[in-house]
Amino acid sequence: YRLLRSEDELQKIHAEYDLPPRYILNVGTVEERKNVLLAVRALEKLPADLSLIIVGRQTKYAEKVKRYIRRHQLDQRVRFQRTLVKASALTKRLQATVSCTL
Repeated sequence: YRLLRSEDELQKIHAEYDLPPRYILNVGTVEERKNVLLAVRALEKLPADLSLIIVGRQTKYAEKVKRYIRRHQLDQRVRFQRTLVKASALTKRLQATVSCTL
C-alpha cells in the first residue's frame, strides 16, 4: 500500500515539521524493550546526511538514549517528537528513507 502525495503536499509537511531531506522515522513509545538505542548507534555508521526522528511517548529509558546522543555528538542527527497528528504521521512514514513502527 502506498499513498501518493503531490510535491506541494510533501513540501508543506516537510516545512511544518522541519524535516531533514533524508531520515529514518521511528514511531512508538521510547522504552528499553524496543531498543531505539540500537538505531541511534547504527546511525553513527550511516551516511552523515541521514537523520533519525523518534516519535512517541518517552519513558525513563529515553534519558539513557539522550545521554548517548550527547556523548557521541549526534544532537544534530537525532530528534525526539512526542506526538503527531495521525494523518501527518502516516505521510511522514511515506517520506522517510526508512520507517520503524514498534
